[in-house]
Amino acid sequence: MSHVLAISGMHVSYVILGVQVILNHFVNSMKLKNYIMLGMLGFFVIITGAAPSCLRACIMNGMLLISQNFYRKNNFYVTIFFTFLVLLFMNPYHFFAVGMWLSFGGTLGIVLFHKFLTRFLECKFKIKSKFVKSFLQVFFVSFAAQILIVPIMIYCFNTISFTFFISNLLIYFLVGPMLALGYISLILGLFFPQIGSLIAIFEKFFIMLLFKIAAICSKLPFSKIFVATPDFWQIILYYLVVAGIVYLFQKRKFQCLRFILGNGYKKLFRKYWKKCVIGASIFVLCFQLINVVPKNLRIYLVDVGQRRLHSYSDDFWQKYHH
Repeated sequence: MSHVLAISGMHVSYVILGVQVILNHFVNSMKLKNYIMLGMLGFFVIITGAAPSCLRACIMNGMLLISQNFYRKNNFYVTIFFTFLVLLFMNPYHFFAVGMWLSFGGTLGIVLFHKFLTRFLECKFKIKSKFVKSFLQVFFVSFAAQILIVPIMIYCFNTISFTFFISNLLIYFLVGPMLALGYISLILGLFFPQIGSLIAIFEKFFIMLLFKIAAICSKLPFSKIFVATPDFWQIILYYLVVAGIVYLFQKRKFQCLRFILGNGYKKLFRKYWKKCVIGASIFVLCFQLINVVPKNLRIYLVDVGQRRLHSYSDDFWQKYHH
C-alpha cells in the first residue's frame, strides 16, 4: 500500500496520461507531444526529489517516447537494463537503495509473470465474467510483483505478508481519484490558492481513508509474519530457480502451457513420485541442518560504573545487574 504514496511508475503513468489528454486538444504532431511529455517528465523528476523509483519510471517511459519518435520498437529488457546502468552512473550508491531494487524487481516481475498467470487461469477455468477478470487482474499484478521482491523484503525487513492482495483490492478504486485530485490541487493552487486548498480537503479525505484501510489490514491474520534473515546463497538459489522457470516458459511457452493445462504434470508425478519425495526430503533436511538456531542464547550485563547515566534506580539495578 505504501507504493501508492511512494513516487513511482504509477504516478509517472498518471502524469503522462494527464498531459497526453491535454495535448490531444491542442497539438496534432505526435513527435511534438512526445517531446513535451519528455520535458514534463524531467520537470516531475526535479520537483519530486529524483528518488530512484521515480528516476527508473521516468527514464523507462522517456525511452519509450523517444523510440516512438524514431519509429523504433521499444525493447523492455534493453530499456530496464539501460535504466539500471544510468542510475548507477548517476549515483553508484543507488546500488544499496532498497527502494531501487523493489522498484526494478516489481516491474520485472509484472512483465515476466502477469500475462502468463492471466492466460493460464483463463484457459484453465474459462472465466467469462468481466468483474471476476478485473478482480483477478488486480490480484495477479500484485502476485507477479511479489515473486521477485519477496526475497528482498525478507532480507531487509524480515517480514512477509499473505494479505497484500486484500489491501490492494481495497485501495484499487482510490488510487485514480486520489492521484488526480493531488495533481489538480497542485496545479490550481499555483494560480488559485483558495480553489487548490478546497480540493486538497477532498484529497486529505482519500489519504485518511487509505491510512484507515492500512490500519484494518494490518490487524488481519498473516498480515505480518516475522521470518529469519536468509543466507545470501539461498537468495541466489531462489533467483536461479525463477530464472530457470522463466527461461523454460520463454523457450517452450506453448509446450509448457499444454503440459500444465493437459494435467501432464500429474502423470509425471505418478511415475516419479518416489524420487520427488526423496528429493524434497533431502532438500528440506539440508535447509534444516544449515539453519539450526542455537538455543543457549544468554545476555550478560556488565557494570562499568556508569549506571546513573541511564537513570536506573538503585532497586532496579540491584534486581537485574546479575
